[in-house]
Amino acid sequence: MNQLKTHDLAQELANDIRKLPANARKRNASVLLIEQLRRKYPCGAGGRP
Repeated sequence: MNQLKTHDLAQELANDIRKLPANARKRNASVLLIEQLRRKYPCGAGGRP
């Protein structure tokens, strides 16, 4: 498995958020990041630990 470096992951997430509509980008940044991480890197069907 190819691992992303922190900088690369941050850049990837920032680019994804930039592509969102303007009204979606006005939401809380931490919520946007969590949503993007869940979408891109799902942990499986178990949900939260």
